[in-house]
Amino acid sequence: MAVDVGGVYERLAGVGLEYGPVFRGVRAAWRRGDEVFAEVALAEEERAEAGRFGLHPALLDAALHMAGVGPDGEETGPARLPFAWTGVSLYATGATALRVRLSPSGAEGISVLVADADGVPVASVDSLVGRPVVAEQLTASPQVARDSLFTVEWDRVPSEDMPGVASQAQWAIVGSDDLGLTAALDAAGHNVISCPELATLAGSPDVVLVPCVSESGPGAQDLSSATRHLAHRVLGVVQGWLAEERFAGSRLVVVTRGAVAAVLGEDVPDVAAAAVWGLVRS
Repeated sequence: MAVDVGGVYERLAGVGLEYGPVFRGVRAAWRRGDEVFAEVALAEEERAEAGRFGLHPALLDAALHMAGVGPDGEETGPARLPFAWTGVSLYATGATALRVRLSPSGAEGISVLVADADGVPVASVDSLVGRPVVAEQLTASPQVARDSLFTVEWDRVPSEDMPGVASQAQWAIVGSDDLGLTAALDAAGHNVISCPELATLAGSPDVVLVPCVSESGPGAQDLSSATRHLAHRVLGVVQGWLAEERFAGSRLVVVTRGAVAAVLGEDVPDVAAAAVWGLVRS
């Protein structure tokens, strides 16, 4: 039995599922008992992109659009979003049009079989279980997305309030002190020692600072080389630190300047040092 698909996307919008032009791929549909058959295709302007995917996401999404539509083209229940996939197989890539068969699988799932326009199998899903969703949940999502965007805010912390660092702690600086940390710590009354490399550091200071500044000036390396050099150096320090049991009670601090924006609109001149942030976090 043929199913009227002329207003399928208007009806889906009525239950909260609004699809843009690229995702409106249903071209025709039929029902045979509990089975649904459909033909779906990519919009003309998207077909050149099909080869970039195993199965174009808009085409895969369109293959499921008739799952909840009855013989008269009306929705048979609340909107359901894909939730649990079982037994997914991909047999061919680059399809721009599909023939789809949707049939019941278990108490709540459907099985999906898709082939290309010539009937060659493209993909199959043993069971796809959807989760019901009401229109109010979907229409509220843009506001939720705006409310859930977070940014980093930096607060100045007085040195005496630094957690885990006593006022009489011993500080060590490893490498060239290009950031003037020694003078700042001396002025604050802290006990500071210096050494060129971590391997030559005596004892187990409470805090070990590693100044991290990329080279600048006429003789400096290009940006890519400076980034590699700085990241390689810090990686060696971190690996050496982790290998030394004597540092188990100490704290390692990699110090940069101009590598991240601490306040809105602040410039980030040391791009090479910015890469170090990602390295240490990972």
